[in-house]
Amino acid sequence: MGLKEFFRPAKSKIIVFIIILLIFALSNGLKTGAFGRPLTSTEKFLNSVPMITSPGINALLRDNGFFVGYKPYGTVDMVFEGVFHLGLDLIYWYALSCAVVSLIGIIKPTK
Repeated sequence: MGLKEFFRPAKSKIIVFIIILLIFALSNGLKTGAFGRPLTSTEKFLNSVPMITSPGINALLRDNGFFVGYKPYGTVDMVFEGVFHLGLDLIYWYALSCAVVSLIGIIKPTK
């Protein structure tokens, strides 16, 4: 399988992409906090899910922006940076959906 076939849109890839998009939308509000006690393993996992599902947007929300120490000034800079990070996440989600469909195809070959 070449790269062209790997990234070619298919119904299964689009369905997996939408599922990943829904996981991102639902997992963004999962952050939990512990007041005066250490986090349990479940709370650590729930806090790490948004970092796995959307690394670009989480970098933006953690104030890591484009470069370390770069702070956008003004609305235009902030909008450009937000669109850039969302675009990175969309590319990441589509590549992840292509990889998942490819792995499922390897595990369960079609006749």
